[in-house]
Amino acid sequence: MLATALQSKTVRFVIVGVGAAGLLFVLNAFFVWMGLPPFVSGVVAYAIAFVCAYSAHHAWTFAGAR
Repeated sequence: MLATALQSKTVRFVIVGVGAAGLLFVLNAFFVWMGLPPFVSGVVAYAIAFVCAYSAHHAWTFAGAR
């Protein structure tokens, strides 16, 4: 059942989105903890999370669309 659910684009899209949001939260907190200003921390964390989410969607969520 889990293997069938993971084949659904919607489920894969949600998994990647939640993972990217979690990564953004963790990176932002980490960069602020390291001493970066909150705005800079948010921009850097967003850029990293965006690249990760884009890559995951390209390689996994929409892999069959090519």
